[in-house]
Amino acid sequence: MSFRSNEPSHDAEQLYIDRYNKHTEAGFTSVYLYLHPDIFAFISSILRGSPASEEIANDCFLKTWALKKRFKDMAELKGYHTNAAKNACLNYLESPAGRTIYKELADEDHVTNPSDALHNKLLIQLIMEEIRKTSEKKSDLFRKMLLEDTSAAEYSSENDIAENVVRSKKSKLLKQIQQQYKGKK
Repeated sequence: MSFRSNEPSHDAEQLYIDRYNKHTEAGFTSVYLYLHPDIFAFISSILRGSPASEEIANDCFLKTWALKKRFKDMAELKGYHTNAAKNACLNYLESPAGRTIYKELADEDHVTNPSDALHNKLLIQLIMEEIRKTSEKKSDLFRKMLLEDTSAAEYSSENDIAENVVRSKKSKLLKQIQQQYKGKK
């Protein structure tokens, strides 16, 4: 999920990675400035805006930097940071300080195990990130039919599309999301 309106070019991203892999201060700074907004937003959404979100985000960057691991591209580095952020959130939620948020997640999703609620939330975020990459029409179809429980008949009449076409598009979209998700495991 990206909140920046002007994405850097692939060449700029590669420059960031090259600097990062050389373990230079400029490399850390450029990657931090580039990825921090997304990682912070991810953590903050899980921890419901907890003041601990900023500290956890910064710790994730520092711990990853300390590993001196090399990354082939920005996608790999972002995935690594996202996974580190997810694990840090889980650790925080299991700590005494995070128990309130942990319980709220369980109550909200009506599950007995709060970690199931967190995993559901993370899965939905991954899916929504993939949906944002699709066309506006596919995104609208997904949102209305799968999140707002609009029936195929209702969507069909609202958008002047045959009901069987709506069902087919929904099925194709779900398969596309499933294939993309399998690639992220």
